[in-house]
Amino acid sequence: MPWLYYTDGSAPAVLTDDGIPTQFSFPDDVMNFRVHAYSVNGTFLGYHNVTNGLLQLCKNTQSYLNAAYTFGVTYSQTVRILDKVLLMLVVNYLMD
Repeated sequence: MPWLYYTDGSAPAVLTDDGIPTQFSFPDDVMNFRVHAYSVNGTFLGYHNVTNGLLQLCKNTQSYLNAAYTFGVTYSQTVRILDKVLLMLVVNYLMD
């Protein structure tokens, strides 16, 4: 991203530099996401790790579900659920 201010003569060097000296890494290449859980009346229930299918409606192996949180992996999953089956799911908490 270009800077807002350039010292005399520095703009051409900055604007033509296409190198990105940034590196990203995660322990075991896994991004650890956590969600906050609340009851429907707003009571805080704690933090939960999103792995093992917590957020996915499709059922699959744990390794497949957890691949969604592996850095650098292309992940895609499609689910088809009948509306009456979706309405039968009992959800007594909200996640943020």
